[in-house]
Amino acid sequence: MWDWLQKIVHNFFPPQTFSRYVAISTLVHLGIFLCFAFSFRVSKRSIPQIDPTKVVWTQTVKQKKPTPENKLPPPDVAREKPKVEEEKKVNVEKKKEEPKKKPEVDRKKLLEEALSKVKNQIDDDRPTPKDDNFASGETTPTPPLLSSDQVASMKASPEMFAYTEAIHALVVNNFLWYQSEKNFITKIEIRLAASGDIEKTTILQSSGNQSFDQATLRAIQKSSPLPQPPDTLAPLFNQETIVFIFDGSQL
Repeated sequence: MWDWLQKIVHNFFPPQTFSRYVAISTLVHLGIFLCFAFSFRVSKRSIPQIDPTKVVWTQTVKQKKPTPENKLPPPDVAREKPKVEEEKKVNVEKKKEEPKKKPEVDRKKLLEEALSKVKNQIDDDRPTPKDDNFASGETTPTPPLLSSDQVASMKASPEMFAYTEAIHALVVNNFLWYQSEKNFITKIEIRLAASGDIEKTTILQSSGNQSFDQATLRAIQKSSPLPQPPDTLAPLFNQETIVFIFDGSQL
């Protein structure tokens, strides 16, 4: 049989080519073996090696479940009862109490007190005596009235002219007017006391401009008290008034 195999091999593979195939096959198998050996070594290095001496074995202990704490119930707090019933009792007691009677007022006494107060007030309002004539009941006699001729003579006197010019200048000095239009004329009547105080002012003739009339009255009131008239003209001012004509174009 061996001879038969050798014949077959020599027929298909000549001796020269056969040695080549054997060499090639040997090299191929050797390469495959080396590849497997190298891959096995690399895989062996990649696997971490565990040192059995460093392994510590411990016994597991089962943990007990926590038991719920037995909490004490909160202490019972004594709740205050509503005071509604007590308030109702107090209100009922108050209602049961009889209303106190008002003290009777002595009307006669009140009337006497009111009359005495009125009497005292009247006594306080009475003028006090300033001289012996008042105490004796005598009154100061009023001066006699001037006749029309005397009034005309005093008004035309130089003293009257000088006095009225002084008053007119004083009033004009206190006159204030800020508007451009000044063509207004107003006539004012002034009643003077013997001391020079202005007792009354009256517009006898309006200028037609209410603002101008009021400005004239303000100037007169601002000039009060006016200079005291001379003694020779005092009887005239006790009886007569002074009339001034204010021309806006001359103010």
